[in-house]
Amino acid sequence: MNLKHAVNNLYCKFFKQDFQGDSNTSYLYDVGSANWSNKGYSQFVSEAYKKNVVANRCISLVSRSAASVDWCLSKRGSAQLIAEHAMLDLLHHPNSMQGGAEFFEALYAYKLTSGNAYILAVRNSGGMVKELHLLRPDRVEVVPGKGNIPKIYIYIYSR
Repeated sequence: MNLKHAVNNLYCKFFKQDFQGDSNTSYLYDVGSANWSNKGYSQFVSEAYKKNVVANRCISLVSRSAASVDWCLSKRGSAQLIAEHAMLDLLHHPNSMQGGAEFFEALYAYKLTSGNAYILAVRNSGGMVKELHLLRPDRVEVVPGKGNIPKIYIYIYSR
């Protein structure tokens, strides 16, 4: 019996009902080799995050806790904290639709569910960053450059 079947049997015994999934709906595979699902990010999030109360709770707690940490700013090499700065304002109010905690909670949730998180920095005419917006990870395509360093990121609006 492999690990996947053992977990499925445990599920059946614990919840006293048959496991409803087939081998294509489980994200747990045999130990020893990677076995990537052919499902997209949206379907994975729906099945493994939205419909799984344990995963949802874990991701929510981690994201909310990480987003609640206060930001501190200081000059490099100095222990003296800077109380007011444009960077702190941006982190507390990244855009007109989200506050800082909400923005970073969503950022960490993207990172935990997809493995990646992308931020679009909107600059004013002077080159200063004025807004931060989250990009859905499943819509970002990374084009590799030399040495596997990303050359460019492409955001695909409709999928």
